Amino acid sequence: MLLDNCVDRHFAALVKNHEVSHARDHGWHDLEHGKLLEAAAAAGFEAMATVDKNIRYQRNLAKMPVAVVEIDAVRSHIDELARFAPHLAGGRSSRRADSRS
Repeated sequence: MLLDNCVDRHFAALVKNHEVSHARDHGWHDLEHGKLLEAAAAAGFEAMATVDKNIRYQRNLAKMPVAVVEIDAVRSHIDELARFAPHLAGGRSSRRADSRS
C-alpha cells in the first residue's frame, strides 16, 4: 500500500498485513492524484491511502488502476491517524476507512 503525500509518513509503521511505503520514499513528492496513482500502478501497488477528501470528486475512482482508501481523519497527524490503522487490514477495494465501521 502506498501512502499519499498528505498522509503522515509515520503511519506506515502502524498498518499491519500490508507492505506500506510513503510516496516520498519513491521520489514522488511532487506527484498529485492521477499522476501519483499512475506511478503507483506502474510500481505494482494495489492501493493508496489518502486523507484527501476531495479526490473522489476530482477523479473517477472506479477507473483508477489502484484502489483508493480514503481515511476519514480530521487531521493528517499520527495521533489522529493511529485509530484508523486497524481498518486498513482488509483486501483490495476503493473504500473509506471510517472509525464508525
